[in-house]
Parts: sequence; C-alpha cells; structure tokens
Amino acid sequence: MSVVALALALLLGSPRWGVVPTRADVPTAPVRVAIPDRAPVTLAARVVDGARYVSSTDLFGALGVEMQWRPSTGELRTRVGNTPIRVRAGDRAITYGARTLRLAHSPRRAGGDLLLPEEFIGPLTAAFLEAEPPVPRALPGGTALRTVIIDPGHGGEDHGAEGPGGLREKNVTLALARRLAARLRGDLGCRVVLTRDGDIAVSLPERTAIANREEADLFISLHANAAPARLAAGYETFVLSATASDAESRRIADAENAAGREGSAALASGFLEQTLQDLIHAESMEESARFASLVQQSLGVALPSENRGVKQAPFWVLAGARMPAVLVEIGFLTNPAEAKRLGNTNVQEEVARAISRAVRGYRVELDRRRGIAAVPGSRPLSEN
Repeated sequence: MSVVALALALLLGSPRWGVVPTRADVPTAPVRVAIPDRAPVTLAARVVDGARYVSSTDLFGALGVEMQWRPSTGELRTRVGNTPIRVRAGDRAITYGARTLRLAHSPRRAGGDLLLPEEFIGPLTAAFLEAEPPVPRALPGGTALRTVIIDPGHGGEDHGAEGPGGLREKNVTLALARRLAARLRGDLGCRVVLTRDGDIAVSLPERTAIANREEADLFISLHANAAPARLAAGYETFVLSATASDAESRRIADAENAAGREGSAALASGFLEQTLQDLIHAESMEESARFASLVQQSLGVALPSENRGVKQAPFWVLAGARMPAVLVEIGFLTNPAEAKRLGNTNVQEEVARAISRAVRGYRVELDRRRGIAAVPGSRPLSEN
C-alpha cells in the first residue's frame, strides 16, 4: 500500500459520503469520525433506504457533546463552541449558526433516538474547527505554517473548463484565489503568494517551483471541474499519487495535465507514472492527506453539493512540491446549477472562508504536534 493510500485509509476509514449501499439489508461498515487533535471515534452504522445513518446518542456521547433531544417535536439541538446546531426528524434542512444547510438525506426517528445521515459529520467537524482555541499568528518562530502558496488553475490562453454564459474556470479560480489570500493574510497572518495574480499563462512545473523557491509550508491549487454528463456535481480534493483512485480521478487528472505542455508530453510518452514516482516526496504525502480531509469537511458547510471525497491522482501540477500540496475541485462548471453558484461572489467568499478554516485547523493541529503554543490575543476564526 502506498504512503498516500495508507494515510487516506487512516484518516478516512469510512466510505465517501454519498457512496452508500442501495439495499437496507446490505451490511455496512462502521462510521469513523476524525476530529482534529482528538482520538478518532468509530460508530456503528445502519442503512435506511440506501443511506448510512448513525445514532445521535452514540455520536454526541462519543464526542462528549451535550444535546437536547425532544421526541415530542422531533427536534434535536446542540452547540459546538459558538456554533448552535439544530436538526429535525424528516427535515433535510439544518440550522448551522446563522446559516441553513441542506443534507442529502433527512434525519429519521428510531424508537426513542434520532438517526443522523453520515453527511451530517461534515458540518459537525467544521464546527469543531471553528471552536478551536486562538490560532497562532505568523510571527518569527511562532508557528510551523507561515507561507501558503495559492495556485489559481489555468490562465492566459488556457481557459480551463467553461460553463453557461461564457463562465471560464481561469476567472473563477483567480477570483477565489484572491479572496482566499485576503482571508489567510487577515485572519491567520499568513504570508501568501499567488502563482499568478492576473490572466497570464504559468506552466505546470513552474507553479510548484514557485512554491519551492518561496519555501512554502502549504500549496493549494484551485480548480473547477468539467464532465460529459451535465448533471455531474460535487466537490473533491486530490493529493498526488502515481496512480489514480479510480477511472474518474484519472480522467480529471489527464484533462488537467493536458492543459500544460509538460504534462501533455508526459501523457503522450507513457512515462507519466514513472516520472511522478520519482518526484513524489513521501514525507509530504501523509500531511497532504491530513490537510485534504480538513478541506473536504470544511467545504461541506459552504457548498450544498455532493461531497465526492478525498482522492489521489497523478496531477502534474502537484509533482515536485516539497511541502503538503492539494488540488481542490470546487464544483462542475458543466453543471448549470453549479456554474451559477460558483460564479456568485457570495458563494466564492463562503468557499474561501471554508478553505481558510481548513488551513486554520491544520495549522493548529500541526503546531500542537510540534509543541508550539498559540500566541495570546489571536482572533479565533469563529469571530470572522
């Protein structure tokens, strides 16, 4: 098993949200809940009408979170840090702070208990990230994560994916990158460098070369997806591997690699896997998988779409990075509904906030593992 596969297995023990058995009598694996800086929790799961559910009593009890369950009204209330959460039996809409989110499946009664669908774990994890203690500011010697490279995909004559009304991937990723950069600088005090800050062409290897020259601690490549099927939807986060998780991941990687001359040549020569294997820095792979899982969990609050999970694929743009590196596909521009959403500036701000929250959670976790204490007076993300 590769280092990436091992890391993903450890971090993402349960199947991806949205990939569930289709018959109620099919046995299902336990659900593994991984909250940063806490011991993972494994819960029994059951399948109801093709969806995986966990007991709310088991879930909140294992996490040590108090809840108020009123069987007479079918309403459950809880609070994680400063975030109140309210769900109701039979209602896919949940209240998360001041926002309303929609789950893929409705909570269900089961005797005197309330069953929660597996995708509820995403918003719950995000609430824990927001409830973390103040984040360290990027002061000399004060944190293990100081410099972040943001890579807006495509640019120049390479438009990337295109959606209805002429919406182009290169423009969406640049707008999102600028918003994310502003949040990381203002909220976390990070030094941020964009691989491009205009409509210019930057080669795939040059993007990670910039990250290496800047001695970055984290590399985030932003993209929007495309698919032959117009109804394909969802967000996913990739880490580098010489082999892909599945055929669809390989298709996406091939499409992105073909946008650059170097990746296109490697594809044509048949030496892509061999070359990538030589460029993969094993030490960064486990950290990449850790950060990727936080990105996926946090995006679940910002995007009312399918969580397609953390995957691995041979992306040329991630090759050679000497730091944790991920590629985030925020949605499908070929899906009219998702294209409309991703072109909305308010949604772009929510996505930037979600990724910033993941960076914050990863930074707190990384500093704790390295024995670095938070700087007093830092502002917690939940105040933003």
